[in-house]
Amino acid sequence: MAAAAVGCPAGKGRDISLAALRRHDPYISRIVDVASQVALYTFGHRANEWPVIKVYPKTTHRSEDA
Repeated sequence: MAAAAVGCPAGKGRDISLAALRRHDPYISRIVDVASQVALYTFGHRANEWPVIKVYPKTTHRSEDA
């Protein structure tokens, strides 16, 4: 049974996101979960620590004429 995405209403918005993801990886079958904010870390073996990776939000550009 497929898990429903938490916090993301079913329908067109999620379908568009899935279509966008499939352009990068055609084997993606579903969106399991969504989040409004996340933190991304990598493990630094030499320092034995988890430094945070800076991730910048997607920006949208709107035409002033629209």
